[in-house]
Amino acid sequence: MATITQTIPNYALGISEQPDEQKLPGQVRDAVNVVPDITDGLTKRPGTEYIATLGNVYATGSWFSYYRDDNEAYIGNVKSDGTVRVYKCSDGTEIVASPSDNAGTYLTHSNPGDVEALTINDTTFLVNKTKTVSLTSDLTTKSQKDSIAGSSPYYTADKNGHAVYVEIKQIAPRRSYALNIYNNETTQELFSATTVELEFSDASHTGGEANAITTPPGGNYSDAKYKDTSDSGYLVQYGSSCKAAGSRVDVNSTTGICSRITVLGQPFVSRYKTDTGNNMPDQPQYNCQYTGRIELLHGGSYTTSKINTTFNAAIVGYTHRVKILTETSSPQRGNIARIRPIPVDIEQETVVSAASVLNSLNKAINDGAGGTVRSRIIGNGLYLWSNSTFNVEALESDLFNIVTDEINDVTELPSSCRDGFIVKISNSAAVQDDDYYLKFIGDNNADGTGHWIECVEPGITYKLDPATMPYVLTRVSTSSFTVSQWKDGNTSKWNEREVGDDLTNPAPSFVGKKISKLLYHRDRLVALSDANIIMSQPGNLGNFWNNTALTFSGDDRIDISCSSPSGGINSLVDGIEINTGLVLFSENAQYLFSTDSDKLNPETAQVYPLSVFNYNTSIHPISLGTSLGFVDNAGKYSRFFEMLNVRRETEPEIVEQSKVVSRLLSKDLDIFTNSRENAYILMGKINTNEIYGFRYYNVSGKRLQGAWFKWKFQKNIFHFVIIQDDLNIIFDDRTLVKISLKEKNNSPTSDSYDDTFNIHLDRSTTVASSALSYSSSTDLTSFTLPSYLNEAVDVAAIVLGNNDNRGRYQVVSSTSGNGGNTVTLNGDWTANDIHVGEQYEMKVEFPTIYATATKNNKVSADTTSSLIVQRIRFNFGDVGQFITKLVRIGKPDFIDTHESSILDAYQANRLPYVGDSSRTIPVYERNENVNVTLTSTHPSPATLQSMSWEGDYNNRFYKRI
Repeated sequence: MATITQTIPNYALGISEQPDEQKLPGQVRDAVNVVPDITDGLTKRPGTEYIATLGNVYATGSWFSYYRDDNEAYIGNVKSDGTVRVYKCSDGTEIVASPSDNAGTYLTHSNPGDVEALTINDTTFLVNKTKTVSLTSDLTTKSQKDSIAGSSPYYTADKNGHAVYVEIKQIAPRRSYALNIYNNETTQELFSATTVELEFSDASHTGGEANAITTPPGGNYSDAKYKDTSDSGYLVQYGSSCKAAGSRVDVNSTTGICSRITVLGQPFVSRYKTDTGNNMPDQPQYNCQYTGRIELLHGGSYTTSKINTTFNAAIVGYTHRVKILTETSSPQRGNIARIRPIPVDIEQETVVSAASVLNSLNKAINDGAGGTVRSRIIGNGLYLWSNSTFNVEALESDLFNIVTDEINDVTELPSSCRDGFIVKISNSAAVQDDDYYLKFIGDNNADGTGHWIECVEPGITYKLDPATMPYVLTRVSTSSFTVSQWKDGNTSKWNEREVGDDLTNPAPSFVGKKISKLLYHRDRLVALSDANIIMSQPGNLGNFWNNTALTFSGDDRIDISCSSPSGGINSLVDGIEINTGLVLFSENAQYLFSTDSDKLNPETAQVYPLSVFNYNTSIHPISLGTSLGFVDNAGKYSRFFEMLNVRRETEPEIVEQSKVVSRLLSKDLDIFTNSRENAYILMGKINTNEIYGFRYYNVSGKRLQGAWFKWKFQKNIFHFVIIQDDLNIIFDDRTLVKISLKEKNNSPTSDSYDDTFNIHLDRSTTVASSALSYSSSTDLTSFTLPSYLNEAVDVAAIVLGNNDNRGRYQVVSSTSGNGGNTVTLNGDWTANDIHVGEQYEMKVEFPTIYATATKNNKVSADTTSSLIVQRIRFNFGDVGQFITKLVRIGKPDFIDTHESSILDAYQANRLPYVGDSSRTIPVYERNENVNVTLTSTHPSPATLQSMSWEGDYNNRFYKRI
């Protein structure tokens, strides 16, 4: 048998539930109210500092935090009835956010965690995961059209009206600018003359006998009606005179036939007048021989055949007849009006112009449509409007460009139009996803010239209902918050759909569903809904629509879905940003949202399946710097996983960090917080009094520490969160406390010349010396104990600072019901302020001691040998009072209280604490028959750095190989 000694160099590896022989050196069975630190060792956790007793706290509410700067950090709560309160972490000041826009209705919920928060600058988005997002019933602006009014100018702006714009494409001579206006498919046969002939006026014509110019029967011109002179006295005429000769263009008002009629006259002497008297010679009597021709200029339009029928045409007072010889016909629509204006340049000397054509058409429509359709000239076209639907068609399509609500080619758009007129560009009739809409914007918002811009389809929903979208909590000042819809003045910041339709620019996929989470990534607001990730436009957090329906835009919103790598569809519930993108979580799968390009846009965004692990949807994933952590809730106990090396190209490495404490973490954890700077991960459960902690330390990609521990408190917890370097805790008695995760200048300490020692009390506060009252007759100092210290626990008082009474300590009470009452301390304490708080127990339970050997960086315990442990030597850092307990099989427990300094063995006015010391604990037991526990409830520090043991070792003649 040999006497050996071994040293455990540190206890920075925390709790392990593995068998003792498999534990690593530095792991323990239990570690309560400790902080495993790679540098200081296993220290007593810092005490909680009392901040305030909050006025209104509800466990059923949803919690969030908001850090603005070192002077402003808040914890927020959304009560189940929708009331929002924020509490200032520095002093517990309660601020009830002023609600508006029915905020309470939106934020009302049933379960903690139903309301999620995302803070960007001074705005905190609050999303109720139980509310379904919808669009308002408002419809987009219809095309600006008109209704017919009863008096000039005969129109009233009415977006429910009906309109067509008829643009003149070209001005061509001798063309008929004919239009059919109709609202049904009824047709009528329309005729048009193709050849006509001229019949001269004669006695047989109605009204033509007095003006007859045809040759009389037998060539007898003696009758006065055949003479050109109206002188009934047959006065002598000298020279020719053919009054019936002339030429004019005749337009028949009934048929619209337009012809040029020319009558030529040849004078001749028809006879001599004799017996003139006075011996005068005979005088010649003149008359004219007439010929005529007719030129058909326009065949007109009429509804019944008129072949061989005639109509009158007057030339210089003489009535002739035009006879229709041949005609053509075709069925024509136009039950409202058939516009057949006479070509304005029928007269050869008339120059055709756009103005003359437009004026002619405008008059014809307003005269011929019976008020059902009216017209006015806009630019180089006619704007036609009606109270009901109608159609317009051109008989000669090369003359007109008819623009209705829909066209096939953008080049057909006119350069002038009605301001606000909207046109759908259909492009391909077989494909609908290339359609888009353009709106005419007139110069100075007036009809006439202007330009076309892309717009949204008229008459569709286009607004996200702000009452169903996340509300915002806004910091107005240090004492004022508001909660309302997200808006600027009275205008919602949730943008409207401005282009496209339900196919080319559909509503974001969260419409009709619930938003489960809001995130912020690469200057975009991210909404998770069902299996979709929806991202706003960059830099425009409220715009979840596309910029254009014409083409791809890099600034468009992103809306893509995830499919489970195990099949089926999983609803996304959370996400966290890392260097390579967003890691998204569903209840049983993880995804990576990322891009292969430098720019994130709808074309480059992709979702990659990462892993299939169950995920506790009640708590958020956390970032650990180069990795991330999340909690699984599938089994009897919770499990904590760490995901490393998240890349697009390969599967991530996922390590279960809670494997060594597989039964430590209770199921249904719902609070999760961390501090990367201080390497803390803390998790817990509402209405319990325990916090589970994990500390880690990495160097060059290698983890040197991964330690589990527990913190216990006297009261149950409503909520806790790490903000900067402070752990803020709200207990069920509404007290707000904080634990500083790193030493600060204002941490409770007591000085001993060159040494400063931390003081460890829970819910501690300072009672000023002025509040202390000393009675010399009883030798008691009395004061009123803070009311919140109403517990059945030891409440201690201690003097802090650098003074003659530094470290003076006494337990005030150990009975319940004394909070707010007067309590006493022995002796006179009035010289200094005192620090009052609850004592709590630090506890470390050590594993069975085995002789160990290290080979190839692997530690193995010798479980077959005989080992009698003679003594244990604890090596401490800062330490005051502590207790060791040996539980021995078959023997009474051995409990020993240790003072760091021996009574009367330290200098005056110094604390009875030491910075470095060792204590030897006698054991003299077989290693497997004794359990060793170290505890400390004293306010003094307790820091365990290492442990050595000595014992008698016998290998029982086994040969180790």
